[in-house]
Amino acid sequence: MFLLKKIISFFLSPFQTGLMLCLVGLVLIWFFRKKEKLGRVLLTIGVLWLCFFGLDPVAHFLMASLEDPYRPVKPYVVDDAHPSPEYIVVLAAGHQRDPQHPVTGALKFPALQRLAEGIRQHRQFPETKLILAGGLLSHGKKECEFANRWDF
Repeated sequence: MFLLKKIISFFLSPFQTGLMLCLVGLVLIWFFRKKEKLGRVLLTIGVLWLCFFGLDPVAHFLMASLEDPYRPVKPYVVDDAHPSPEYIVVLAAGHQRDPQHPVTGALKFPALQRLAEGIRQHRQFPETKLILAGGLLSHGKKECEFANRWDF
C-alpha cells in the first residue's frame, strides 16, 4: 500500500508527469524504431506540459484553491474575547546538513520563512513559548536542532 501511494503521488505532480512523458518519449525514439512517432508525440506533449505548468499564472491559479482558505493572520488583538496565545508552533519545511554553512544556509527557504514569522510573533507576544517541530531525521539531525542554534 505504501509503494502504491508513493507511485500515485509521484504522478500527481505536474513536473514529474511532464518529466516522465519526456523520458518515455526519448526512450521510444532512441531504442524502439517502430514506436518513434509515438515517442515524438510523448516528448512534444511532455515539453508542452512542462512549459504550460511552469508558467506563473497557471501555477498561481492551481495553488489558489489550496492557499486561499489559509490567508495570513491579521494583526492579533489581545482583549477579553481573544486572550494572548500560549504557544507558537513553527512546522518543519526541510533542511540540508552541510557543516560548512551557517544555519541560514542549512534551512531551506520555506523553513526560513516559517521560522522568521514564528520569531516575529514570539517577539510580539514575549510570554509565549516558541515550539519548533523537528521533521524527519536527515543526516543525523532534526530540523528543529538546526533552528534551535539561533538565539531569539
